[in-house]
Amino acid sequence: LRYNYNPQAEKMTEKLKISLSDATFFYGFEYLGIGERLVQTPLTDKCYLNLTQALRFRMGGNPFGPAGTGKTESVKALVQTP
Repeated sequence: LRYNYNPQAEKMTEKLKISLSDATFFYGFEYLGIGERLVQTPLTDKCYLNLTQALRFRMGGNPFGPAGTGKTESVKALVQTP
């Protein structure tokens, strides 16, 4: 993830921009609480990249795999990424 801060932006919600690959989102300064940290592996990186690109194209994503492999935790960790 890459964070870019623009103090000259007129709107408060557009001062901080978050980018991953070619997807860019504005951070709205929501308080998400203190979340648990997930171990970063190449698989979680791929999951984050694919889900972020799906959001960029206004689509959804659904990790697929056997039970107990951390799919739900990966999505929750991506949502709580500061």
